[in-house]
This record gives sequence, C-alpha cells and structure tokens, in this order.
Amino acid sequence: MRFRLESEEVISLYASGQAPAIPIDVREAFFGVLEAVEAAVGLTDLDALFSVSPDYGPGTRVGFPLHDGWSLQCHREPVADEMVLVVNSIVPPVIAGE
Repeated sequence: MRFRLESEEVISLYASGQAPAIPIDVREAFFGVLEAVEAAVGLTDLDALFSVSPDYGPGTRVGFPLHDGWSLQCHREPVADEMVLVVNSIVPPVIAGE
C-alpha cells in the first residue's frame, strides 16, 4: 500500500529521522507503522496486524497508536485504482486537565 506524507513535521522526520520534540520510541514506532503500510496490499492487511492496530474514525480518518499515548493521524484517499494513506500528523498524548 502506498502512503504520502503531508505535513512538514512528518516529512522532516521521515527524511532525517530527527524530531527533538518527539521521543525516540515514538519516532521508532512511526517508522514501524510506515513499514507496515508499505508492506500491506490494503487496509485489511493492516487490520490483521496486532502491532499496528488502526483506529478508523469518521469519514476517511485512520489513526495508529505509536507509544505512550502518541498517535499517527492519517486519512485514506483514492488515487487511480488504489487507496493511498495520507499521513497528516503525529499527535502527542492528551493530558487530563489541559
């Protein structure tokens, strides 16, 4: 399955492997999700992977848990005859009271 990086944050992380505001284990999980997406034929392959655990939201939204409450937010976009996963952002955990 193909993916496309949309935000500067994820493009920079993908290109450099560096993002000081994002913990190392979250960065490693980010690359693990992208590897799984790239190896998958479609979303049903991702559904079968316990390590990826996609969470489908309203419409075309898909989220992937990363580590310690962080998540990777994406959406599905049809391109020609295939589905592309568009990677929007890495979201930090929500802290109660904020």
